[in-house]
This record gives sequence, structure tokens and C-alpha cells, in this order.
Amino acid sequence: MSDIAADVTLKDNSAEVKRILKSAVERGLKAIGMAAEGHAKKSIRQADRIDTGRLLNSISHKVDDDSVYVGTNVEYALWHEVGTGIHASDGQGRKDPWGYTDEYGKFHITSGVKPIHYLRDASTKHNDEYKALMKDSLENA
Repeated sequence: MSDIAADVTLKDNSAEVKRILKSAVERGLKAIGMAAEGHAKKSIRQADRIDTGRLLNSISHKVDDDSVYVGTNVEYALWHEVGTGIHASDGQGRKDPWGYTDEYGKFHITSGVKPIHYLRDASTKHNDEYKALMKDSLENA
């Protein structure tokens, strides 16, 4: 048997692979965030909860490291998410009707608002879609 000599050169590409992977994950998270925004906004539209459009237009997403967050900074958003009064999701809402005067001076009586869970549902009811978005982003890195 003869001796075979071979020149072997090893090159470490791990930094480049990590950079490409990080970019693909970020791209996937952005796609998931945009999709979740769309689902949340669709829920608000379907519930016919648009008055000024402020809540709808405030829904956004943010990618932070390996997570994506979808939410709003509108102070009354919680009322639509979890409901109020007799409709409160946790059962802790006010049990008796109450009245208020709107900005036009008209008096209203209410027992609360039903929850639409637009953020909860946007984040939990579309997992297969979100997995597919991430898979696509990783496969096309």
C-alpha cells in the first residue's frame, strides 16, 4: 500500500453562519409580527369596534433579540381585550349598570363591553402560520 499525502485546509465559517442565521431569525420574527398585527386588526374590524381608528392604528410589533411583541400603547385597549362590567373575562367586572356622558353631552347607560381578545388570539391562534413563516425565512437564508 502506498502512502497518500493530502493537503487539507480547514476554514472556520461559524461567524458567517451565525450572522446569516441571526438575520434569518430576525426576518422571520418581523414577518410573524406583521402577520400578528394583521390578525389583531382583523379581530377589531370584525367586532365592529372602530370609532376613531386610534386603537386600530396603534397596534404594532417589536422584535427584541429572539422574541416578537405585539401590542398597543392606547390606554383603553385593555377594555376591548378583556371586556368590562358583566362581560369582563375574569369575572371581576362591575355587576350593575352605570351611566356616563359622552363628549357630545349625550347620556348613556351600559353594563360593559364584551371582550374581543384581539391580542391574545393574534398571538395564540395562528401558530401553524407563524411556524411556516419562520421556516420559510430559515430555509431561504
